Amino acid sequence: MIRAIAAAATDLIYVKDLAGRYLFVNDAVARLYGVRVADFVGNDDRQMFDAAAASQLRETDREIMPSGVAQELEESTTVDGLARTFLSTKSPYRDAAGEVIGLIGVSRDITDARSTAEEIARLRVDAERHRISRDLHDIIGRTLVATSMRQQAALHLVDRDPQRAKEQLDAAHDAITEGQHQLRSIIQAEMSTSLPDEISDATFLCDRLHIDFRMDDRGRPHKPFDSAAAAALREQLGLNKPWFFNPGNPLDAQYPK
Repeated sequence: MIRAIAAAATDLIYVKDLAGRYLFVNDAVARLYGVRVADFVGNDDRQMFDAAAASQLRETDREIMPSGVAQELEESTTVDGLARTFLSTKSPYRDAAGEVIGLIGVSRDITDARSTAEEIARLRVDAERHRISRDLHDIIGRTLVATSMRQQAALHLVDRDPQRAKEQLDAAHDAITEGQHQLRSIIQAEMSTSLPDEISDATFLCDRLHIDFRMDDRGRPHKPFDSAAAAALREQLGLNKPWFFNPGNPLDAQYPK
């Protein structure tokens, strides 16, 4: 029955001995890599994958087996010349006496899901850049037109009505000052996003950087305070600069009591 379940599963299921040799792989493994099940059995990762991937897989396995503790992690291998990302759950394989004799793994291909998440994040950034670019174009255009018109009027008035010419120059100065204020507001403005989007972005970023991001969802604010909480989370993440963290260090976030 167990073999029948493994054969029908779309996830990759495999068992290795202490030396890293495959004792069992299901049909999904064989189909993905375009080989027979028998081609895996008796071989280790060095015979089945490129050197870099094999080294990483074996290093992870050597950490899990002696620890006796299951782990969930992302791993990468090359399939048909393309890098694929897998979410793997690996645990020690024990005999009837409880002794660790190998490793059991289940891996799911998350490449497309990961690419979709990255594309969504990229599109959000592109949309914000487009908005800022459009607003900058409008403000600069209006400011230049207003300033030019006031300066032209001042030139025509400077000989016959100096006071009105001065008024036009003052108005041109005011237009430039207002344009500068609007430009400063756009440059300093925070990107408007929802709290769920900010939590999703923070989780995604920390996951990519192997940072343990934990969000305590208790005490979530009501809708009117959602945007303020989103801005606070974005600011805190920026201040902590997660790309300077050591991998594995936790980053905790919770709502104020």
